[in-house]
Amino acid sequence: MVVRRKPKSVDEFISGSPNGADVRPLDTELQQLRAEIQQLKMTNYGGEEVQQIAPDQILPLAVANGLGQPRKYFNPAGMERLEASIRHKGIQEPLLLRSTASGLQIVSGERRWRCAVNLRLATVPCIVREFSDEEALEIALVANLMREDLNPIEETDNLIGLMELKLGQPRDSVPGLLIQLKNARQRDTLDDDKSRLITQIEDVLAAFSITLDTFVSNRLPLLNLPPVLLDAVRQGNIEFSKAQLIARLPDALQASTLELAIKEDLTKDALKEHLRQVKAQPKDKPEALLLRDRIHVSYQRLRSKKTWKQLEQNTALKKRMEKLEAEMQRILEQLSD
Repeated sequence: MVVRRKPKSVDEFISGSPNGADVRPLDTELQQLRAEIQQLKMTNYGGEEVQQIAPDQILPLAVANGLGQPRKYFNPAGMERLEASIRHKGIQEPLLLRSTASGLQIVSGERRWRCAVNLRLATVPCIVREFSDEEALEIALVANLMREDLNPIEETDNLIGLMELKLGQPRDSVPGLLIQLKNARQRDTLDDDKSRLITQIEDVLAAFSITLDTFVSNRLPLLNLPPVLLDAVRQGNIEFSKAQLIARLPDALQASTLELAIKEDLTKDALKEHLRQVKAQPKDKPEALLLRDRIHVSYQRLRSKKTWKQLEQNTALKKRMEKLEAEMQRILEQLSD
């Protein structure tokens, strides 16, 4: 079962505990936490710990500095499969909650909770524990990193969050610190403090079979994705693999293509075909290409049921749309002459 840990200071992580006793390496601690989370999945429902709690009495995780559930993207298809499973078999793994002044917060199990809300279940099985902000976020991060469907940006964000938590470094400074330490080691200019810090960082990464060098070389560059695409992935609006495809387009076309992919929920194959058509346009006419892309996005938005419902309810807008359609027909007729 997941046990409560006494939070450790950064000095304790680097130099040892105040009384001189050795502190467990972080990889050992994280491996134990992973084992405990796995054990939680096997909790006996007949145990006294499991409580039945109404979904509307449960809140998403929220900790200091605005941090919360590290998982940002909930794959719609995956959520539908989980919802179907819960509808048929019920929730097979209890949610892990913590008690706070604002109410019960989810430490692990937000997907199950969201499905329970959608299915309007009366109660969900839960285990309630007392966790500090640090403990709750650590468990949420590690549990999230154990997911099989974690995309590379989510994994990178979660590992940076875990290092922020374990090393006491501001999140924004972690990537720069990692690069600095990697370069110092390559130049053989490490002092004792930096060597100990590298050991702590590699302990965190080793628990997930990653090294400092590979993290800096292969993972941190993922965060250089154009901001509009990176934000879309983090907010769960689009999958990482689709954002990678859109990033291949010129900057001027990325935002409109992203909007199209989200609005139409394009499959990866459909998005590839769209990009192929865009790239096939003459390169000496960027203005026409951009106009074509904008018109396509507008057309897709107009096809939505919500838009047509609004038009049916607004006579003035409907008349303007009819005039616009007539003008488009005249343009097309001129083009065909």
